[in-house]
Amino acid sequence: MRKLIFTLTLLSIFGLGAFSQALIPVTWLAWATEPADSTPVGYVNHPHQKPVYVASATPEGWVYDAFSLDFDAAWSAIPGDGDPINKLSNTAATPGDLFDGTTFGGFFKATYDADFVYVLLKYLDTDGQTDADSRTFEICVQPVYYDRYEPDFIAAGADVALQNNAYARYIELGGGKALFTGGSVTEYSSSAGATGTGNWAANEVGLAGLISVDHYWADEAGVIKAVFVMDISELLSYALDPFGDIMAAENRAFKDIMNTPGNDTIAFEIKTNALIATESLQYWWGSRDNDSYCSLFYNGYMIFEQPSLDAVSKISSGDIEVYVSDDVLRFKGVERANVKIFSVNGQLVKSANNVNDLNVGNLTDGVYFVRLDNSPRAFKVAIF
Repeated sequence: MRKLIFTLTLLSIFGLGAFSQALIPVTWLAWATEPADSTPVGYVNHPHQKPVYVASATPEGWVYDAFSLDFDAAWSAIPGDGDPINKLSNTAATPGDLFDGTTFGGFFKATYDADFVYVLLKYLDTDGQTDADSRTFEICVQPVYYDRYEPDFIAAGADVALQNNAYARYIELGGGKALFTGGSVTEYSSSAGATGTGNWAANEVGLAGLISVDHYWADEAGVIKAVFVMDISELLSYALDPFGDIMAAENRAFKDIMNTPGNDTIAFEIKTNALIATESLQYWWGSRDNDSYCSLFYNGYMIFEQPSLDAVSKISSGDIEVYVSDDVLRFKGVERANVKIFSVNGQLVKSANNVNDLNVGNLTDGVYFVRLDNSPRAFKVAIF
């Protein structure tokens, strides 16, 4: 894992289309005066450094099974020491800063494959300073428009309150905040922007994805060891038209991080929670401001680093495997298929129907994407 720092500028995603309507965020945050205690108001007037976690593809030999996982081995297999979750929240009535990284504090690492993102978590309290069973995590995500919803920001003109609304985390854009405790997810919610009423509601697609997978949770000698599993096709999915039917399959897409050219970025944030008597102890990864759960301005980034050319020369999806050997594109798990090969720019460079392999010796060396009619996903291959 490599730790980077970005300064917030205009790092927004374009191309999902602009809409005349505006998304309205949850109303209990005073958006017109954000960021709090700042002059002049307006997020755009206060660029700040955001932490970045760079997640690599799963290490060789990685197999995730929540029921037989050797957590320590999995943690060690991912490079780096783990990012600390050590920014004490500005929540009132906190018992003070207990983070020392040795006896108390949270850390995380992450890795991904073609189907899932695995966020490995540790939460230390070896001296038993917090109330029993009070330690939990909150994980916040938004896969697209990870800085702000650019159509609304542009439409806002000079209106600071409307500009700030564009920085909210929205269900329609795939946003959600998960409450993760005891190995289960009990909430995945965000602003329901298209309702026009500033509601906080469940991201039903994301929540279904979180409930359907097996997370991992163990508490060993005061150290919680957990794995938060994100189904890419659901947790990183979003509505193509935020004002259409966001549950309709034809109106949804997802950030296919393994099978797209270049690195992918999402808004990402983690908070640890605990209680000491009646006082709440909360730490964030990206910013100490407790509004991080609903405002992207305070979030960090997770960047999914594409595998090296050597690593992507043989990638599988489910029971189907596609790879290149001796200038021949070969398949496993399917007898014959209709094949299309695309360049990283999306240009169709070669195709064939009803074949069990395909000569690619005439293609220029580089990375290509292969689609089979037998598989719902593209395969990335390297040709040398």
